[in-house]
Amino acid sequence: MTQTLGVAGAACLPLRTVGERTLRYPEVAVLNRRLLLLVFLVPVLAACGDERISDEQGRIEVLRQWESSDSGIRRREFVRITNEQEWEELWGRHTGRPEKTPLVDFTKDMVLGVFAGEDYNISELKLISLTEEDDLIRLRFAKGGLSDDIFYGNLRRLSLAALYRIPHTGKKIIFEEEQRDRHNKVTCTEVAELPSL
Repeated sequence: MTQTLGVAGAACLPLRTVGERTLRYPEVAVLNRRLLLLVFLVPVLAACGDERISDEQGRIEVLRQWESSDSGIRRREFVRITNEQEWEELWGRHTGRPEKTPLVDFTKDMVLGVFAGEDYNISELKLISLTEEDDLIRLRFAKGGLSDDIFYGNLRRLSLAALYRIPHTGKKIIFEEEQRDRHNKVTCTEVAELPSL
């Protein structure tokens, strides 16, 4: 129910009765915005919640992670490393200098590598999810973050890389890139597939 309250010398304020309480216009506007937000957010949160639950069920633990925004591998590349020789060769290409490779026990573990190529002022790769399904492993990542250079008007080419040590598996590996458009709509694109061993 809406009424108008007239007070001598004051503007007329619309009122709304909710239960036993009477609300003035600013309170009504806040209440309407909260209800509107709730109506639109509940379906979105419900949809996200379902995906998170399924991701949690088959989630793979990352045992160790290495990240860089200055990788020596400048082209897009997606790899699975299963032995010491491949690991030393990849680490050398990635760092661009001779240095000791991090220790990995390839009898139990393997390394998945995401080299996203060069991009201007994008400073990191984010691991969105790493899940195991019946016959495959799905790694979903997104580019994110801005380097500090952009705030000073500098364009800087960065070469993003992320390496993940996970328990060894012979399953097929699917790499997916998650992107958001200007309306914050999420799309996932399969960017690479590595066959089963």
